[in-house]
Amino acid sequence: MAKQVLKVGIISREEYRKRTIAKGEYVPRQGEPKVWCESLKAVSQLLSGENQELSRLILEKDAQGHLR
Repeated sequence: MAKQVLKVGIISREEYRKRTIAKGEYVPRQGEPKVWCESLKAVSQLLSGENQELSRLILEKDAQGHLR
């Protein structure tokens, strides 16, 4: 499986809400992270071994066409 880069950003909850409530008015900039977390602790939980295994399983199932 080819390695991919996932850009993760750190953003306050208030700033995140502004972006998600923008009613389609906010346009992400090119190269902007696709995943936003509130803290480095949240990022570490996101990247836990258990979540990495779950992500791998989802990718494998999707590659086999089970999630479409």
